[in-house]
Amino acid sequence: MKFEGVIPALVTPFDRKTEEIDYAALAGITDRLIRQGIGGLFVCGSTGEWWAMNAEERMKVVETTLDAAAGRTKIMVHVGANSTREAIALARHAEKAGAQAISLLPPVGRPYPPAQVWEHFRAVGASCSLPLYLYHLPQVYGDLITIDKFVEAMDTMPTLRGAKFSSYRIDDLIHLKIKAQGRLNILSGCAEQLLSATVNGAEGSICSWYNFIPRLGNRIIELARQNRIAEASALQDSLVNFGMLCISNVMGNLKWLIAERGTDVGIPRRPLLPPTAEERAKLLPAIQKTGILEWAL
Repeated sequence: MKFEGVIPALVTPFDRKTEEIDYAALAGITDRLIRQGIGGLFVCGSTGEWWAMNAEERMKVVETTLDAAAGRTKIMVHVGANSTREAIALARHAEKAGAQAISLLPPVGRPYPPAQVWEHFRAVGASCSLPLYLYHLPQVYGDLITIDKFVEAMDTMPTLRGAKFSSYRIDDLIHLKIKAQGRLNILSGCAEQLLSATVNGAEGSICSWYNFIPRLGNRIIELARQNRIAEASALQDSLVNFGMLCISNVMGNLKWLIAERGTDVGIPRRPLLPPTAEERAKLLPAIQKTGILEWAL
């Protein structure tokens, strides 16, 4: 079982007044994305604001997404938590609920020694039978997951099957691909690197922006695999320009834009905030100039 193609890191809708999870809106965006031809969904990741939810809420988000998907696409659940105990509970729940894989960030809260982080990974991976995808985000978590440690873990962690590779370093992705020798399902974690990651061996891509422009991601991958690099590069430039405009408030801008296309996914949970009316008025014309909206939901 592999994940391939465009995989939105699914947003979690929160009510505009109460900040409670809007499960009906979650089911709605899940269905709409599936009808756009995605390769899977990444649930309760950073874009899903996992850090702003308790374990019970995360479990219900998983259940709601799986119910709405109704077997039409693969579901990977991020089960990272600040304690091994909670991450194990989330992993076992994901398996029982019917997900196809789990993903795992390092625990946060203190600078844990690498040996403790890897023991955390092993314990969570061993707690259920689902394929485990380690979430490599060195620009936030440092060098806890090095390429050599990743390769070594393939022999000591039986359920390790892939990587959500969100490093900005394409050379590291290439090194992992070469050293893994086909044993890992490598997924890029940065849409801004979609073209280069695809050309260099990534089998799919997980990112926030695919909640809004999944068809654009699909097209870039299609053109890359047809060796139509100039066409793919032009579309990649549009995606990068779009990302640069929205990056200052990823969650607020993303949820606002999805709502503009007819699917209200509410607002982020505080401390994140939605864009102000003034910010929206400045941003929309700039986004229109990128040409990205013809690819939007």
